[in-house]
Amino acid sequence: MDSSGHQLKVASLAKALGLDPARLSKSMYTKLSIQIRTKKEVLTDGAKALGSIIKTELARVRVPDDVAAANAAVCRSNKCGAFIQLDKHKRVKEGGRISLKVVGQEPACDVCNCSSRGLESKWANPSQKCPKDLWDNTKL
Repeated sequence: MDSSGHQLKVASLAKALGLDPARLSKSMYTKLSIQIRTKKEVLTDGAKALGSIIKTELARVRVPDDVAAANAAVCRSNKCGAFIQLDKHKRVKEGGRISLKVVGQEPACDVCNCSSRGLESKWANPSQKCPKDLWDNTKL
């Protein structure tokens, strides 16, 4: 699915639910993203992300840190228009009640449907590349 199509579908669903698409949390964006994709797409994307996280974080099979940082910089520059930042929330207790507080942002890509740790792992995985051919770890 092209990035603009995916983003538009998520934004349309958010608006239909009365949510502001620009202020979606990571978990809400993920929920909406799952709703607009087939089960097969969701399972395939999840398996790829998990495999990448295991490879890069547990087995420590990674490209050099400077290469991963360069990949992240390419994505964050948003040349293809598919990179977004999702609000990262933390549950906090204030005055006896629990609420959500924005504590930062997490990266997401609407082309490869990766976000947060999955995208960060993809940048460092030697067998991964950008679907838009903006970076390619397989050629190292």
